[in-house]
Amino acid sequence: MKITENNWKIFNIVIEGISLVQTKQAELNSSIARLGVVGTLEKLQTVNVKIESIQ
Repeated sequence: MKITENNWKIFNIVIEGISLVQTKQAELNSSIARLGVVGTLEKLQTVNVKIESIQ
């Protein structure tokens, strides 16, 4: 994903019939099923903070 001005651009990579977007969507759906929407958002925020701290 990449942000440009006020829009997000999403690029999909398909290798041997496996879509990166579909894989990430399945991971997100699984997380929502386990943690709920709020829990998943909190988890994503934690990951973002960690990434920002090492950049």
